[in-house]
Amino acid sequence: MDPLNIFFMVFLGFALLVGTATNAFIVAVIAASSIKNRRLPSSSDVLLLGVAVTNIPLQCSLSGNHMLRFLWEEVYNIDKVWKSFFVLFPIFGFSSFWINTWLRVFYCIKIVNFSYPFISRVRLRMAGMIPWLLLGTVLVSLVINVPEFWHLKKWCTTNFTTTNTTFEGTVRDYSIFQKWMIIIVGAILPLVVIVISSLLILTSLYQHSRRMQKNMTGSSEGPSMEAHAKAAKTTFALLILYIYFDLSLLVVAGDDTGDAKNVRLYYSICGCSAFPLIDSLILIFSNIKLRSAAAKILCSHEH
Repeated sequence: MDPLNIFFMVFLGFALLVGTATNAFIVAVIAASSIKNRRLPSSSDVLLLGVAVTNIPLQCSLSGNHMLRFLWEEVYNIDKVWKSFFVLFPIFGFSSFWINTWLRVFYCIKIVNFSYPFISRVRLRMAGMIPWLLLGTVLVSLVINVPEFWHLKKWCTTNFTTTNTTFEGTVRDYSIFQKWMIIIVGAILPLVVIVISSLLILTSLYQHSRRMQKNMTGSSEGPSMEAHAKAAKTTFALLILYIYFDLSLLVVAGDDTGDAKNVRLYYSICGCSAFPLIDSLILIFSNIKLRSAAAKILCSHEH
């Protein structure tokens, strides 16, 4: 196995272990907090929980698919095995993307200072809408992606791995309309919503800063300003992550050569596999409760 393959396997294994651990940490902290306080999680905690719960199987399907494909071809080529991977990734990827998007919309609606009637109505009803948004996200994901299990077919390519064996790849027996519906609804639309949320938060931050400067003789510090700034940084970080993941996904989806020496394909697969890990780290560092719990764990290990 050449150095590139070794790096590839090590990275996928690292992403699988650490990504699963960080998302499980989010679930554990929120669950422990709810049990300790003897009450149901808050709206933001429910969304965080939804992201972490979908990120864990997403991480397993992403890293597991490529590791199994490269290390145990004979197992991966079993009909139900590769079909399961090809169906699980879009289901959990779609759900993770959209729940992440609802979380950012929740923060945006909660923080922005706009007084538009629509935003005011959504702000009042957002808590009651969250369970329905989560349920709708999961149902739409299942409806769009589960039928794929019966539409997948095999085709053969040579020299997919560094061994002398051939690899049986897969294609989706979808119409152009179905393919684009999955791409648009599952990847592009969440990105558009994140962009809009980012612009709203940045606009609100700018207006709030100007207002504070006028009212406090140049001082723009305060809890509200800090909340705006944190929300803007978090949303911008997620926006960069989304763009990188979408570009990586397009490279992987568009590759039909199966060339194991394609370095661009390697890096794109690593980019896709790193998404749940980086996403969980963004959530941990942007949330006070999660950040404090992580700091306590790190301090206890140091002592």
